[in-house]
Amino acid sequence: METKNENSDVSRAEEMKNQANEAFKGHKFSNAIDLYTKAIELNGNNAVYWANRAFAHTKLEEYGSAIQDASKAIEIDPKYSKGYYRRGAAYLAMGKFKDALKDFQQVKRICPNDPDAARKLKECEKAVMKMKFEEAISAPVSERRSVAESIDYHTIGNKPRSSSFLPTKTALAAVVAAVMVVAVRGFATTEILMVLVSVVLGTYWWGSFSEVEPQYSGARIEGEEVTLEFVKQMMEDFKNQKTLHKRRQNRDNMETKNENSDVSRAEEMKNQANEAFKGHKFSNAIDLYTKAIELNGNNAVYWANRAFAHTKLEEYGSAIQDASKAIEIDPKYSKGYYRRGAAYLAMGKFKDALKDFQQVKRICPNDPDAARKLKECEKAVMKMKFEEAISAPVSERRSVAESIDYHTIGNKPRSSSFLPTKTALAAVVAAVMVVAVRGFATTEILMVLVSVVLGTYWWGSFSEVEPQYSGARIEGEEVTLEFVKQMMEDFKNQKTLHKRYAYQIVLKTRQILQALPSLVDISVPNGKHFTVCGDVHGQFYDLLNIFELNGLPSEENPYLFNGDFVDRGSFSVEIILTLFAFKCMSPSSIYLARGNHESKSMNKIYGFEGEVRSKLSEKFVDLFAEVFCYLPLAHVINEKIFVVHGGLFSVDGVKLSDIRAIDRFCEPPEEGLMCELLWSDPQPLPGRGPSKRGVGLSFGGDVTKRFLEDNNLDLVVRSHEVKDEGYEVDHDGKLITVFSAPNYCDQMGNKGAFIRFEAPYMKPNIVTFSAVTSNTIFLPIVTLIGNKPRSSSFLPTKTALAAVVAAVMVVAVRGFATTEILMVLVSVVLGTYWWGSFSEVEPQYSGARIEGEEVTLEFVKQMMEDFKNQKTLHKRYAYQIVLKTRQILQALPSLVDISVPNGKHFTVCGDVHGQFYDLLNIFELNGLPSEENPYLFNGDFVDRGSFSVEIILTLFAFKCMSPSSIYLARGNHESKSMNKIYGFEGEVRSKLSEKFVDLFAEVFCYLPLAHVINEKIFVVHGGLFSVDGVKLSDIRAIDRFCEPPEEGLMCELLWSDPQPLPGRGPSKRGVGLSFGGDVTKRFLEDNNLDLVVRSHEVKDEGYEVDHDGKLITVFSAPNYCDQMGNKGAFIRFEAPYMKPNIVTFSAVPHPDVKPMAYANNFMRMFN
Repeated sequence: METKNENSDVSRAEEMKNQANEAFKGHKFSNAIDLYTKAIELNGNNAVYWANRAFAHTKLEEYGSAIQDASKAIEIDPKYSKGYYRRGAAYLAMGKFKDALKDFQQVKRICPNDPDAARKLKECEKAVMKMKFEEAISAPVSERRSVAESIDYHTIGNKPRSSSFLPTKTALAAVVAAVMVVAVRGFATTEILMVLVSVVLGTYWWGSFSEVEPQYSGARIEGEEVTLEFVKQMMEDFKNQKTLHKRRQNRDNMETKNENSDVSRAEEMKNQANEAFKGHKFSNAIDLYTKAIELNGNNAVYWANRAFAHTKLEEYGSAIQDASKAIEIDPKYSKGYYRRGAAYLAMGKFKDALKDFQQVKRICPNDPDAARKLKECEKAVMKMKFEEAISAPVSERRSVAESIDYHTIGNKPRSSSFLPTKTALAAVVAAVMVVAVRGFATTEILMVLVSVVLGTYWWGSFSEVEPQYSGARIEGEEVTLEFVKQMMEDFKNQKTLHKRYAYQIVLKTRQILQALPSLVDISVPNGKHFTVCGDVHGQFYDLLNIFELNGLPSEENPYLFNGDFVDRGSFSVEIILTLFAFKCMSPSSIYLARGNHESKSMNKIYGFEGEVRSKLSEKFVDLFAEVFCYLPLAHVINEKIFVVHGGLFSVDGVKLSDIRAIDRFCEPPEEGLMCELLWSDPQPLPGRGPSKRGVGLSFGGDVTKRFLEDNNLDLVVRSHEVKDEGYEVDHDGKLITVFSAPNYCDQMGNKGAFIRFEAPYMKPNIVTFSAVTSNTIFLPIVTLIGNKPRSSSFLPTKTALAAVVAAVMVVAVRGFATTEILMVLVSVVLGTYWWGSFSEVEPQYSGARIEGEEVTLEFVKQMMEDFKNQKTLHKRYAYQIVLKTRQILQALPSLVDISVPNGKHFTVCGDVHGQFYDLLNIFELNGLPSEENPYLFNGDFVDRGSFSVEIILTLFAFKCMSPSSIYLARGNHESKSMNKIYGFEGEVRSKLSEKFVDLFAEVFCYLPLAHVINEKIFVVHGGLFSVDGVKLSDIRAIDRFCEPPEEGLMCELLWSDPQPLPGRGPSKRGVGLSFGGDVTKRFLEDNNLDLVVRSHEVKDEGYEVDHDGKLITVFSAPNYCDQMGNKGAFIRFEAPYMKPNIVTFSAVPHPDVKPMAYANNFMRMFN
């Protein structure tokens, strides 16, 4: 009977668990928790139920409860990896990286091959390490190199050997003897022995000649006997990092003749493939490796080699598949992991690459190349901030706000009277002396310090373009043909364009592109022609050759460049400025389409970002990334020819109207129509298949045919792939690939091509051409932008000098300066100063403007309209708003009293979490903030939602406009540690600048912690306290000007939550506490209050009333994170009775920017 009941409970528990899983999938996390709880009540010894409930708690940000549940799962089953994983994830979300690190280390021990665990482990290691800047960018020093570094080999020996090549007993004995001697000598480790055996045996098998070359100087076996002299000599060679000859012996006849024949032919195919690879014939090499695999599919080398060839053709998806197969065949074959890691690295999948290079390092611990790649991945994954590496203690830091003067951003002439004082000069001298005395100064460092300080100032001391600048100049606002010709000639001679003109070109191009649809229609009149070019990839001299062959762009000779203008080639800046300049000169002379390389992630990996930073400046990196988002995705010529960079779609029925409707103003996603337009490739077989690149898809001729028929088109022209002849016709003549970068990457040997269409027949006339010679050296210059004379004095002001001194002193005292750090410090401090050296905003800026010092309602309305249309606010006005808000907040107490006159009303809103379009909806429903319509926003303005910058600038602007129209309270997410994880920091860095990151962190410390309305309503973000007897005067006395602590009154105000049971309990979040209705009642009675209003928790209806009506939770972010399905709410109070009137509302549409778009990488675990 008991057994039946037990079985019944287990069965019902499993049913509850399955229902909970379904609720979880539907984002009903609270419901899922209830169902998992029922399953636990029926069968509390099942670790899975506890771990699953932990995950649901994590989704609701109840990290404390998640940790408790995960710990219970671990207690039940100490070898259940998911228990550690869930607990580690909760710790990670709380920023408790050391605790998370321990759990992910345990997951790795239990599941050593779990790639996700490896990635999370590395994320934790990154956060815990806090490495110095130079350690973050330097490869580790190898103490010992491996005995044999390479397992790719070609011609060995000088006479062909027999096809019979299994080792003899003597040869095997030699291996055993060698290993034994090495072991006895006491310098072997497991890894060394594994490497030694695999290298000795592996190289033995794959050698290709029977006579050893005369020039070989290492140990030799004379005849068949292995002697002591040979072993000693071999060990000495190994000690000196010399390798043993890979001589091959005749093998015993232990396999069948057919097997021998296949193995031999496979090896022959592999050798031919290697030769093709060396000749950069990668497609041919792939075919030959494929034949080798067909003959002998169990050889990991063939799969890894083919993976490498795929990588060379940028077919990263196929490379990953082949490398994975090599690993499957031989899990200890390091090249399999190496090839796969390289493919992941090329795709920007740094975490996946990191796991593979860690494995290479484990297999070959002394391989210097593997160590370099590993460090490269660690750098990319870490995204470690420079300021963290060199930051001084809090007590020594200068206020960010005090270092900013937004009045200097513009173009008014500066005062001519600002030579530094003796004190300031002495400070510079002192800083340099400290650097020298600390013992890490060199002549180079001192020269850099002096030359950057003085040189930066000197070159930045003009706002008109310097007279000595001898390059092309734009006269006025118009870009002329004469200017473009002169600029191209300068580029040809490796001269650079002044940054002023570069800004002018890029900003005007942005304005033109922004007005275009995602699909552009082009009309070519009868008797006229039109030219389409493919990828040019930074090959500027080949672009000049195209213009030489086909003429410059003009109204009579129009072009379409079909994406991938940049990356790989070393003249991408010259390419993009030339194409953009022609676009400015005559928009209908040249059309530009986006390619997959017009992307921030690609530019970071393939060179454009580094080139821009070197030739122009950091500011241009972000500017180009923004302008690339405005490039159209496709073109249709004369309603018949569809031109796109990549290819077609994963579904049939896509119409041109669907492409026009794409919101392209973003980084390319990893799926969907936009992704496929940029990434897909044609395939010879019908239907669809996985992409050889790992992104997009492959599509057949039938897919092309249906797309053309559905849209009444004749032809698809696309680019995206290197072709030997510069072009390729596929799909029964319905698709042409055109590629315009000959001898791609200076190694592929391909031709380039472009296509001319003549109207009205529009038949393609394909012109091919070869590469021209170019000089691959580029020289960055230091110039600054301006358009009015500055003072001729050339020493920086006291403020600039102080910034330099402070930075150098911190580096010196902390003791880890290098030349690179000092250069960066000085150039960033002074460079930032000088870039902000204008006081009038540029005339071409078309957004909202603050006239004078006052923030007006008209300005705020215009700014909100701009934000609604995804336009940005000029940084001058952003600084002005944030700094003025700081001044207002700084004067407020930690607890603010609000008085609402009789007959008036007051509105309280909860968390808005970066959901700007829902904030606009609140204002639409309830009116804008004003003296007659005041608001209190109760914390958590930022993070998670991807429009946090727009939210915070809007709220701050209203605060500047009328301080008593809007009140702002601090939430737990107004915190540097939260912003680093949940997206605000990344968003600020992306939309504004690094300086704003620290500025917001500082201003958040000035936000009040709580408000009292009409002496009756206590409003706080989180909740109440761990002790009774807290008075309002205690809250007023809190020193809030800091990051939130992990305990105490301030922590509890920001983090605590109500609970249904009386008393107090541990926080389900792991910070603060849970408090019952009795705690609320005593607090209200002690302070003569009627009601607590708090936020901090998502609620299905947007609000919840608890504690016998004495506490209301209000949450104003509907459909939180685009997945919770909740309503939003706000509360209106009418004086004098101040009864809460709760208004609920639903989410409104917003641009397709996903929540957490700017969040730290490891937060993707929650999606």
